[in-house]
Amino acid sequence: MSLRASQIMSSVPTSCIQVESTVINAPVATVWAKFRDLKLEGVAPSYVTKTEASGEGVGSVVTVHYKDETVWELRITEVSDRNYTIAYEVCSSTPAMKYSAAEGEIDIQKVTDGDATFLTWTTMFSNDADAQVMQDQKYKKLDFFADFKKAIIAE
Repeated sequence: MSLRASQIMSSVPTSCIQVESTVINAPVATVWAKFRDLKLEGVAPSYVTKTEASGEGVGSVVTVHYKDETVWELRITEVSDRNYTIAYEVCSSTPAMKYSAAEGEIDIQKVTDGDATFLTWTTMFSNDADAQVMQDQKYKKLDFFADFKKAIIAE
C-alpha cells in the first residue's frame, strides 16, 4: 500500500497546541454573536458553505461543511456568555484527519481602549499531530480571521 504525500507524517517534533489571535474592529457583542453557536458560514463565508446543529449549547453537535468538501462534526463542550468562550472537540472528519484527536477553544475579549474585540483561537491536538498539521492550522486560522474581518465590514 503506498501513501500519498498528504498522508506521510513529518518527523519534526512539535508542540501539540496551536494558538492564533487577532483584533477585530467590531464590538464584542457582534463578534460573540457570530461565534457563539459555531455558525461558521457567517464567520468565514469564503471557506464554509453551511453548518447544521443538532441542538443548542453544551453537548450539541455542529456539522461544518467546508467549500473543499471536507465535513467536520464538532461537539460543543463549553459555552460561556459571561466570558465569551466556546469550546469544542472534533468528533469526526470526512476525509479522515491525519491525527487522532483535536479540541478547540475560541476566547473573545473586549479591547478596553476602543470598540474592538480581541479573539484567541486555541487548538489542542493529540500527540500524533506533526509540524505540518500545526502550520496548516496556523494558516487556516489566519485565513478565517481575514475572511471574518471582510464579512464584518460588509455588514
